[in-house]
Amino acid sequence: MLVVYFSLLTETSSAPFKNAFKQTVYLITHPIVVGKTQANHFLDYMLETFFETDYLKKENQALKEELTRLKLAVIDRAEKNHQLEQRLQTLSPPKEWESLKLLHTNILETYQGALRIDRGTKDGVQVSQGVIVPEGVVGLIIETSLYSSVVATLHHRECRIGAMIQRNRLRSYDGVIYPSGDLRKICTMNYIDIYDEVRIGDIVVTSPESIFPPGLTIGTIQAIHESGTLWKSADIIPSVDPYKLDEVFIILSKVEPLNIYEYNNSHISGENEDFKTDKSTTETTIQEQLAP
Repeated sequence: MLVVYFSLLTETSSAPFKNAFKQTVYLITHPIVVGKTQANHFLDYMLETFFETDYLKKENQALKEELTRLKLAVIDRAEKNHQLEQRLQTLSPPKEWESLKLLHTNILETYQGALRIDRGTKDGVQVSQGVIVPEGVVGLIIETSLYSSVVATLHHRECRIGAMIQRNRLRSYDGVIYPSGDLRKICTMNYIDIYDEVRIGDIVVTSPESIFPPGLTIGTIQAIHESGTLWKSADIIPSVDPYKLDEVFIILSKVEPLNIYEYNNSHISGENEDFKTDKSTTETTIQEQLAP
């Protein structure tokens, strides 16, 4: 108002005064406006940085969880592939089984070193029949019913199997292996002559004296113990873990090998009998042949 009155009294233009006033106001308010703008930019940057870091952390955690899930999926797929390979091996028995009459059976339950299977007397299962898988010996049938049976594995106290060392066909004095009676899941071969050669790592197989065909894998010698007497013993790790099996094979019967000795003797004896018969009919005295 003062500027207007002064302009009327002096009859001069008020434009310079207005420009000067505007410049003064601008100079006073400009730093405040600039500071406010910079403060807003700074606040926006800080908020964006804080929330962006939190977002990245969440994304990183989500990626870690996804990676863990993928690793577990790979492990699960590998386990399924391994089970499938074992299944295929089971469905393709070794050539050594060609002479055996086998019965495929599934395992119903496992308890205290024994297996309950879904085959019984109606399927031809009998006590003392052998039970095997492609990897080796599982155990023996110790109990039967109409629809199921019980298998004593190599960890069961009632399991006794005739055995020998594969490398040199060495038998112990009693000729059997049996559970060690502890929780280490090993078997024992006792009464080995102190002078007999037995090595750690030797493979133990079924002997001809057992109910199994000879040569089926039982396990591997893990340790040898000398008692200071005429005998020593060996710890045997079974080649088959019965607690990881889903199915097994029962040996119902085996094809007995041809006894060449008896066959040849009978064949020869038959020829001799024929020869004797022919000889008895043709071999006569000269007087009888020349008689009228």
